[in-house]
Amino acid sequence: MKRKLLPCMLILGLVVLFSLPAHAQSTKSEEAYQVDSITVRAKKQRESVVKLPKSYSATKSAIDAQKTPMSMDVFTSEEIESARIETIPKLTRFSPNVHMEEMSIFHYPVIRGMSTFHTSLGTNAGIMVDDVFYPVSYLQSIDLVNVEQAEVLKGPQGTLYGRNTESGLISIYTKQPGNEFQGKISGEYGSYNTYKAGVSLSAPVVKDKLFWGGTFQYRSSDGSYENLGSGDENPTDLEHLNVRGTLRWLPSDPWDISLILDYADTDDHSGGLRRITGAQKTDPHTVRKDSEEFIRQGTDTTALKIKRKGDRIDFISVTTALNQDMEKSVDNDFSDVAAAQQETVLYVDAEAYSQEFRISQEDKGPFRWLAGVYLFDEDVNWRNFKQRVSTSTVTSSFKKLTETRGYAVFGQETYTLFDKLHLTAGLRFDHQELDGDINDYLNSKQLSGNLDYNEWLPKVSVAYDLTPKAMAYSTVSRGYKAGGFNGKFDQSIFSFDPEYLWNYEAGMKTTWLDDRVLVNLSVFYIDLSDKQVSEYDESTGESIKTNAGDATSTGFELEFRAKPMPGFDLFAGFGYNDTNLDSFSCTEKKGPVFVETDYSGTYLPYAPRYTYNFGAEYHAVNGFYARADILGSDKFYGDIANSLEQRAYATVNLRTGYKLKNYEVYFSLDNAFDEEYLTYMNGRAASAIGTDGGPQTITVGVNYRF
Repeated sequence: MKRKLLPCMLILGLVVLFSLPAHAQSTKSEEAYQVDSITVRAKKQRESVVKLPKSYSATKSAIDAQKTPMSMDVFTSEEIESARIETIPKLTRFSPNVHMEEMSIFHYPVIRGMSTFHTSLGTNAGIMVDDVFYPVSYLQSIDLVNVEQAEVLKGPQGTLYGRNTESGLISIYTKQPGNEFQGKISGEYGSYNTYKAGVSLSAPVVKDKLFWGGTFQYRSSDGSYENLGSGDENPTDLEHLNVRGTLRWLPSDPWDISLILDYADTDDHSGGLRRITGAQKTDPHTVRKDSEEFIRQGTDTTALKIKRKGDRIDFISVTTALNQDMEKSVDNDFSDVAAAQQETVLYVDAEAYSQEFRISQEDKGPFRWLAGVYLFDEDVNWRNFKQRVSTSTVTSSFKKLTETRGYAVFGQETYTLFDKLHLTAGLRFDHQELDGDINDYLNSKQLSGNLDYNEWLPKVSVAYDLTPKAMAYSTVSRGYKAGGFNGKFDQSIFSFDPEYLWNYEAGMKTTWLDDRVLVNLSVFYIDLSDKQVSEYDESTGESIKTNAGDATSTGFELEFRAKPMPGFDLFAGFGYNDTNLDSFSCTEKKGPVFVETDYSGTYLPYAPRYTYNFGAEYHAVNGFYARADILGSDKFYGDIANSLEQRAYATVNLRTGYKLKNYEVYFSLDNAFDEEYLTYMNGRAASAIGTDGGPQTITVGVNYRF
């Protein structure tokens, strides 16, 4: 009980300690904390600039989000840096009803309880960086470097983005150069011999015409795990390198052309999967293994954006390219028993190219609309080699190639009546073709298949401005997650179909007391059909993916922000969802016997009933600042049977520092009370594996801005 009270006492102490001198803030300081023109970029349309009075405001990053009829969270660069959000999994913890299934290279965002099956190449929620779509779950372990804005959109985004955004979208935008010469040099050192160093620069080459920007970041760590089997003290050490270059050209007044090149190289020892039950069970952050594990990835992306801003019609072209290669080695028996030693080596090469053209009408009358065309081509080459080391026996050797091509035509229109009632309708036609080919070199087998999908993805919303500071809305939208290939050598089980959902949402967005308080509420109901699940095929004995389930999710999200005085911010979010499998009966293999099991009424995996965040931040006139965050989750399950359970938990992050002109020094304490929890679970209750969440870490750092 004392452990639970301490975080609340710390935050209350911050409020009392720092509230007294706050009245000394100057008008200039108050203006520094106002926000007046933050836009929601993922709406793909130019926004009206919303001006706030020159006083301190609680809305901060949420200005245009307040005019958007959907539940969403928007984070500015200042908020991301203040909360030390360095990765997408960390970002999701600040967004209610968003959870992350996180295991080495598998990263599945779970929004409103909509999780997917383990090893799925696609995800239910999309992830984009500078309009580059990351189509494969292996690609989504992303460091957030020099970010301008991050957006978490909840509910299907199929009308504007298409497939694999059925539960939502996480979109990241990096900083772009302009007329000012500016930069930042940063360095950190922390627990487990963790280093991070970065440099970002931007400057004009030709004033008002040509600009460049560059970012470099290097991060390394010994990791928090120890291998009791081999004696290796650093089985989870890592090295990450991120480099980005941006060239921006304004050839004439209406044109804006940007070229963004991004490269990431990671070399991680990924031995963090441990036995959480059974004879080889180990304590948190310890493993017993007799094989070296690693993940080496190289990813480069390119985005070319050409914009023309007209008097009434805007045009934009977005061309993207992504190339990634990965090599992964796994101790497949998760133990140090020599007789059972197994290793798996996985190679993945992925290429993705896309082109989008769209036009839109600026907000100068009752009509607002956009229309677009989208084309894409994606290839994923998967090679797998598995052997039993103790007998030098190769047990599996195969190659799987998936080629996906498609196009989409989409449009959306908003019509405003009486300057208060906003009616929006959108529709997307999404076409894709998949070719799958698998070769089993060990058994000299080969099989190919083709899938073809045509989907209509509508969206309808009604919003009404109750007052200039309050909007009520309701939205209905449809999303889907694409089907794929099982890669089994039987044509009858070679592939599985898409899954679909309808999302029904209503909410209110309000600001109070001269924009010093923000309160948003949304409620939703999700009807999911043809759920993609894992089961066994009795005729072949193979583990396969099928469309055997229907599910529903009901819940709400509540967002609160307040600025009771200049320099002092309070923020909180709470999300609740009740996500159940309404009907799901599958074939399981128990020893040599196949058993039909009914799992109707169970919770979907990685769908905690509630998640929450609560925090406070204070900036004093003399440069000192402090921040505290509590991030919590209800219990969740790691399997359909609900036999693997992570209990409810909460972590506390603390940060304090001092800013003087261009310099900043800070101290951070993450997971202050060293809470133990799992981010991933798999297997059966008697013999399961899992991955631990981050332990307590201490970090000191310095920033120099110019």
